[in-house]
Amino acid sequence: MKIVHLGDESDARGFSLAGVEARRVADGHELARRLRELGNDRDVGLVLVSRTLAAQAPDAVRAAAALGVPLLLTLPVDEDA
Repeated sequence: MKIVHLGDESDARGFSLAGVEARRVADGHELARRLRELGNDRDVGLVLVSRTLAAQAPDAVRAAAALGVPLLLTLPVDEDA
C-alpha cells in the first residue's frame, strides 16, 4: 500500500525525501478532485493532507474520510514556521 501526501510545494519536497509519494495541490477544488481519484485507487492506503488545505474543501475531506479506505489523516500546521 502506498502513502500519498497532498499539499504545497515545500511540504511535498519534505515528504518526497521521506519516500512518500507527494502530489502538489493548489487549492480546495483540486484537493476535492484528487481525493475522489485516490478513493478509487486500491493501491493507496493512507492520504496525508495539511489542515490548512483540508479547511478549503471540508465537504470533500469528510466524504473521503467516511469511505475509510484509503485512510485520511489531516496534519497539523506549524504556525511558527
